[in-house]
Amino acid sequence: MRTYPSSATHPPCPLWGRILPVLALLMFSGQILALEARTGEQIYRQQCASCHGAKGEGSEEYQRPLTGDRSLAQLVRFIAKSMPKNSEKKCTGEEAQKVAVYIYEAFYSKAAQARNKPPRIELSRLTVRQYRQAAADLIGTFRGSSGRMTLPAAASQGLKGEYFKSRRLWRQEERVRERIDPVVQFDFGVAGPEPDKFDPDQFSIRWSGSVLAPETGEYEFLVRTEHAARLWLNDSKRPLIDAWVKSGNDTEHRATIFLLGGRVYPLRLEFSKAKQGVDDSKDKKKKKPAVKASIALEWKQPHRTPETIPQRCLFPLSAPESFVLSTPFPPDDRSIGYERGTSISRAWEQATTDAAIEIADYVVRHLTELSGVREDAGDRPAKLRDFCRRFAERAFRRPLTDEQKRLYVDRLFANARDVETAVKRSLLFVLQSPYFLYREIGGGRDGYDVASRLSFTLWDSLPDAELLQAAASGQL
Repeated sequence: MRTYPSSATHPPCPLWGRILPVLALLMFSGQILALEARTGEQIYRQQCASCHGAKGEGSEEYQRPLTGDRSLAQLVRFIAKSMPKNSEKKCTGEEAQKVAVYIYEAFYSKAAQARNKPPRIELSRLTVRQYRQAAADLIGTFRGSSGRMTLPAAASQGLKGEYFKSRRLWRQEERVRERIDPVVQFDFGVAGPEPDKFDPDQFSIRWSGSVLAPETGEYEFLVRTEHAARLWLNDSKRPLIDAWVKSGNDTEHRATIFLLGGRVYPLRLEFSKAKQGVDDSKDKKKKKPAVKASIALEWKQPHRTPETIPQRCLFPLSAPESFVLSTPFPPDDRSIGYERGTSISRAWEQATTDAAIEIADYVVRHLTELSGVREDAGDRPAKLRDFCRRFAERAFRRPLTDEQKRLYVDRLFANARDVETAVKRSLLFVLQSPYFLYREIGGGRDGYDVASRLSFTLWDSLPDAELLQAAASGQL
């Protein structure tokens, strides 16, 4: 008979004892698999981040960020040889490859740096030069000209000279000669322009046309003569130099004016030789000493020496008046070699406010001329409202939206006590608007933005009518 061992002699094996080796094997295998499956990011965070920062930005111990120009292969070799620093166990083999790929793609390479810190889009305001040019062109468009007069290809240069045999310049029947004088620099002596046609003691001359300012800055104009003279420049009503009534022995008369370079300005010079305040026509037997007559028109350009205004800067055609802003502005940033409108200061804010007031005052003083609306017109309020709309569109370099029209025009006319006040308020709001002071607001890419970029690149001012027409028709 078969007998079985006693349980007291051979106790049964518990279940956990059987599976314990299996669990140990699985845990050890999992650790191996986890170690093998670690990503480059995990390796970096465990072994590198404490020194170099979570995103390679550096730390107190290692302040230099993990950026550079090594290739991926060079980075792998560097990590395998040197990292972690001060550790006997280096990151080698496949781990070095993984962490190098992570570092390179996350923050080391140029592409990663550009992705992590994308270029900042900054608003660019008008530079001082652009503001002055834009203000002149903005007003000039309502005169039919921007001050950049188009001359015929074969245009003669100089000033139109009209010679009169008396002091009465307004009487055309006393005009003896008309011609183009290359420059104004004459010494008539005691005989006059032509002894057989002029009384050497009594004649007058009027020169008219335009003068081109080669550069922007302060110009000093000088009239040299022993007799009466007046000079008008860019203002047909108020002479820049008025020596029509002689007193004393002065022969030099000076005045300074600020001009924008590249523009032509209307000019008129009147000269007269006569016996002022004395009628000695009945006492012709007494021989009077002959008095010579001469006249010269000179200027001193910015940073130059005085000279006779050269023929190349004179034209017989008369240009419209140009608005020239006199408000001083703080200088623009030129730290990288050219002017940039990137800095905004309290001084610049104040200058734009003062400039807006100066422009608005000028427009209101010349409102009838610029708007084309008579003061006694029955529909004057409606026409001036339309004038303000067109002014805003030209200042903003694009048509107004309905909301802009309400904000910059309609509400200001609705609340003003008279139309002149409404016009001035509208102009001030427009000239202080970011749509005028800054370039391409909103980052759009339509035809009007293209027109503005072209115009400010080519001539530092507003788009002309041709560019705006191209934008409106979709050609840009």
